[in-house]
Amino acid sequence: MRQRHRFDYSRLATALAERLPATELQGALARDGDFPRAVLESGGITDWELSQVACEIYGLPFLPVDQAQPAPSLVAELLAAGHGPLLRRSGLVPLAKNGQLLTVAMPALVPAAVLDELARETGLVPAPVVGTVMTNARWLDEFVPEEELAERPADESSDQEPSAPLPGTVWRGKRPTRPN
Repeated sequence: MRQRHRFDYSRLATALAERLPATELQGALARDGDFPRAVLESGGITDWELSQVACEIYGLPFLPVDQAQPAPSLVAELLAAGHGPLLRRSGLVPLAKNGQLLTVAMPALVPAAVLDELARETGLVPAPVVGTVMTNARWLDEFVPEEELAERPADESSDQEPSAPLPGTVWRGKRPTRPN
């Protein structure tokens, strides 16, 4: 497994210094927790190029969400357990689970502290791959709606069946169910 302690925005910014003006990178670094989106908004690099740089710097595979097709049952399990807010806040998309290993697509990159938080909250070991900022955001908007997060009581039991998808939600495959 890669050493996650090396995942930070300053290392990525250093690699991007050849492509973007220093003032844009400093401004992006100043945006707390949203460096990849801030870099894209500066207009000096595309989403795919940013992901390519992250792959090269950190030696991680590239797997965009639209190619991975996350398992609906995994998504339902994580949402039922109350992990939706962390996924939305971090931009992480859960792709697959194998035993205690949880493969997640990062929006280009997230700091090691975010992956550590995911591990603490889920009890699973995150295995990050590089996705794109915009495809992750679109997927999260579709499958982890903000309205659903606001309606969930803080003490809701994870023993309950997952709620029905919101109108307009399309699941790939059959409707997700919680494993027994």
